[in-house]
Amino acid sequence: MTELSDAMVERLEAEFCVSVDRDNGELGFCSNFGEDFTMNFNPVNAFEDIVDQARNFDEDEHILLWTKEGRSDNPNSIADIADDADVYMDGLQYLLGAIKSRMNSGWTEKQFEDWFESKDAPMKNEGFSVDMENGIISFDSPSFYREIGTDEQMTAQDVLDCIQNEYDEHDVNDIVCEEVGVSGTVSGAPPITALAEDAEGIHKTLNDIADMLEEQRAVEARADER
Repeated sequence: MTELSDAMVERLEAEFCVSVDRDNGELGFCSNFGEDFTMNFNPVNAFEDIVDQARNFDEDEHILLWTKEGRSDNPNSIADIADDADVYMDGLQYLLGAIKSRMNSGWTEKQFEDWFESKDAPMKNEGFSVDMENGIISFDSPSFYREIGTDEQMTAQDVLDCIQNEYDEHDVNDIVCEEVGVSGTVSGAPPITALAEDAEGIHKTLNDIADMLEEQRAVEARADER
């Protein structure tokens, strides 16, 4: 068991702008978006406890503290869902432009159908699929599956209208909240995508703190051996 040495505390304060209360077992710092992040630790077992918590910080659990339900229905990390949601929204925007330009060029319904079914279908490599016959526009990513459409045969205009409606009524934060299973963040909190980015930053800071503490402990151990 190892308490925090004076040198460890000095380095925590100087290198990471961390406040340390050794008596009450509290370590705190300000995150990128201004959260007063606090970690409680066992004062007697401070070194081991801080390093263990830092290495095992759960980004999703921290993000969900700021949501209304505080739970997740999706087993994937929220950061990964947010990344795929970005791809999804960018893909919708691309499809809108691609379909409109081909409509303006006078494409027939058969040309659109062949185009969507071809190996070179737009955004197919990003997980998009358009099935005009069955009225299904789908997106399949490592983090989530999403399906829109009419569930009956669609024209090219129907496809365009469905995609336009999806694009107009949702943004990345909406998609992430839906996939996670929450309705949004609590009043005053940043959107969930900002929380995901901030949690990643907190985790990095905690890992850097753990690295420093282990380095300092090794320095002090060598000094004790002399």
